[in-house]
Amino acid sequence: MPPIDPNDAALLRAHLHTVARYLSAAPRTIVFQAPITSIQFSGADVIGVTYGTPTVGSHSAVIAGMTAEINGQRVRVRSASISQIVIGRAPLIVTVGDVITIVDQFRPFSARPRRLDSYENAAYPTSFTEFHDDDIVHTNQNAQIAPKANITTDATYPARLAGWIDPATDARRVNLSAITSFGLGVSITAYSWNIADGTFITGSATSSTITVDFPAGFRHITLTVTDANGTTGLMRLPIWAHDDTYPPITALQVTRDDTTAQGRALTFELFDQADAISIPEGAALYYWEDARFGTLPTPAPPAYRHGAYGWALRDASALRLHDGRYQLELGGMGAWLDRLESYAQVLIDPNTTPTQWHHLRDLTVDRVAHYALRAYSNALTLVTLRLAGVNAPTESAAEFDLVKASGWDQLVNIMARSGGVIACDWLGGIWLRRAHAYKNPTERAATAPQTNITRLDWTHADPLVVPEVKAPRYAL
Repeated sequence: MPPIDPNDAALLRAHLHTVARYLSAAPRTIVFQAPITSIQFSGADVIGVTYGTPTVGSHSAVIAGMTAEINGQRVRVRSASISQIVIGRAPLIVTVGDVITIVDQFRPFSARPRRLDSYENAAYPTSFTEFHDDDIVHTNQNAQIAPKANITTDATYPARLAGWIDPATDARRVNLSAITSFGLGVSITAYSWNIADGTFITGSATSSTITVDFPAGFRHITLTVTDANGTTGLMRLPIWAHDDTYPPITALQVTRDDTTAQGRALTFELFDQADAISIPEGAALYYWEDARFGTLPTPAPPAYRHGAYGWALRDASALRLHDGRYQLELGGMGAWLDRLESYAQVLIDPNTTPTQWHHLRDLTVDRVAHYALRAYSNALTLVTLRLAGVNAPTESAAEFDLVKASGWDQLVNIMARSGGVIACDWLGGIWLRRAHAYKNPTERAATAPQTNITRLDWTHADPLVVPEVKAPRYAL
């Protein structure tokens, strides 16, 4: 090619913008493995198994929310004791003698309710008892609605989950905030951080904002918040810190990149390293870009958060065995809710202390959406939630119907009741928003603009064009 002249070289250097693309994947780490010795509620109603002598790890390493693998099937761990592991109710093919494997992966799962009639064999049962997550009994939903723990970088930006360590400190420094956490009708009174192998630089385990240094490697951090009623809620987030000894996946090509209301949908083709990669369905993934702007080049501004957090929608599938290429799909929480089952329910405002699951005081769109997410999935433990702010007493309902649909479609129907919408950001966070036109005048007046756009902000603005009017031609 011909040499670049000085003017062109100066122009290129003045507008330098380089981007390196990376993919971080959570490792499949086995923390526990043992043979199954007995089953509680066999067949489609398995909710617990007892086990024999562990061949890997101990029950003390098993954490609620981890993934249990049995005969190639994956289910959610609800709890573990020295004698039994309770798993999320799901149709399972499992027999005594099978091996249960617990891996350190936290992924989206549905939670199934169960209705027990007072007379199960009667044609017309006189009453029934409803259990959530199969066997959880009702508690007072006025005082015990779990608060929502939200982990962000600050009030505006979500936390960046992966990055390179600083060679000067041999650590990756991350700012984390809990200030967008909330309770429904009550305030947050306490924060508790579990930062795994990280080191506090500012703040402490009980601070609302913290700065943490992480060594190279992968870990999950957890934020637990407590509200004024003494009820707790938690959120768990993966954090990657990469260096030359623990690099991200770099041999990749983005073959699909779509942004929808359900979040960012990405498909990758992995090559070169693919023969050494094992990424199962449900593995946490984070696609990120290390961008540089300017002549130095300088790091991207804080607002630049070009990435996507989600989970593998299926096991990585081989495309070409002769050259080791694999296809991998990333879906955020919206995509996962769209494939998870949800359930019909009629929520009633009893105007008294609730005594059953379908009793919920002060019914609003926010409360119903929060109920659907926490009752039928584990989504609230994995991503942030921003409410629509529809909590005014004049907008409360006496009854609210939840349709049987996917988790995503159910939320769409809930928000449509008040002219609202639901969307997910690129880090899986769920946003509930009501259309501006449906707000009352006071709310509209109180809604501050996000930014003021002028003509100078439009890079594709055209100059003023005066239409030309031509006279028609006439034959001589």
